[in-house]
Order: sequence, then C-alpha cells, then structure tokens
Amino acid sequence: MDREATFRFYRRLGELMNIGGMPETATAFEAEFDRFERERMRFSPAVRALLWLAARTRRRGKDAWYPGRPNPAYPGGYTLDQIGPAPVRQ
Repeated sequence: MDREATFRFYRRLGELMNIGGMPETATAFEAEFDRFERERMRFSPAVRALLWLAARTRRRGKDAWYPGRPNPAYPGGYTLDQIGPAPVRQ
C-alpha cells in the first residue's frame, strides 16, 4: 500500500472530523500512532473476542462470521450476540 496515500487519507479524514493537531508528515503520523498505542492500548477480554472472530473468519473464508439466517427484526438482519463469540466473563 502506498504509505503517502494512506497518510493523506487519514489526515483528510481527521480534518473532516475536526480533529486538530494532526501531524504534518507521514513519519510524524506514524510516531504519534506508535506513541498512542504504547500509552493507551491494553489487552482485554474484548480484544480476545475480536481476535477469535478474526481468526475464525480467516480460517473459514470471508463470510464465515455470518451466523446463518438473518433476523428481519434488526437492521442488517443480525444482532451483535449473533455475530460474535459468547461474552467473556471475568
């Protein structure tokens, strides 16, 4: 993927969302992203559930996460509890 095009896309997205202080260069953007991840991202049961869903999808193909027949009562036909793993309890 073209690094500069990706940077410009996310910079423009930030501008459209009225996010101030966006880095001026791709290198500065990467440094800010790395700093943000290092300071704020932590592993949690929710992350484990998302990783499980991503792995299952990769193993079974792109449409593997669909739970079967859609439920017409919901927009898009599915509820969150139908498309994700069982809740993780602590």
